[in-house]
Amino acid sequence: MHVIITKEQTALIAVVFLVAFASTLSKSFRDGDRRSNLRLLGLGFTSGFFAIGFYCIGFDYINRIFGAGANLFWIGFASFIGFTAHLQDQIGSNAFRVIANKLLGGVVVVLSSLIKKKDDK
Repeated sequence: MHVIITKEQTALIAVVFLVAFASTLSKSFRDGDRRSNLRLLGLGFTSGFFAIGFYCIGFDYINRIFGAGANLFWIGFASFIGFTAHLQDQIGSNAFRVIANKLLGGVVVVLSSLIKKKDDK
């Protein structure tokens, strides 16, 4: 089974990437961060992939909340990701830490409930 189902999703992923990329470049130009073209390209690609990652993680949840307006949410979110290009390392590490803590917490709860069930028998 494929994860990307429709052509609309494929187009939205491309738009999210491009909006994050363009937002990063415009923020970098505005701030005078022109150390090298390679740095600007790297920041843009990082923003694009970061925005796509959030899209892939939150697609189902956001669509349930916003319905048809979810596409606009993702485009706006991508522009915000691009705007925070200089903080991406911090945002990424914090997001990873939160997700890892939630997953580990869930594993601990499940394992402790399994151990209690065995003890009860």
